[in-house]
Amino acid sequence: MKVIVFISIALMCIFGVTNAQGGCSNICPYNYDPKCGFNGNCYKDFSNECDFENTNCRSSGAFRKVNLAMCRNPSNRKCF
Repeated sequence: MKVIVFISIALMCIFGVTNAQGGCSNICPYNYDPKCGFNGNCYKDFSNECDFENTNCRSSGAFRKVNLAMCRNPSNRKCF
């Protein structure tokens, strides 16, 4: 029984089910469904909705979704 508990805890640490910033998930599917976000300063591409939500969780909701064309516009400032 102790071995199972140890392995479970080890796997949670290795795969990072949540991070220390309020339980934001670090795990997202690999599906590509791009989203664009704006934080009032710059535009950022996100690979999918999960990526957008996780970034917002870690940044206290700094980004809001905007039209994907805004991230594709080369004249708009990009976040890195």
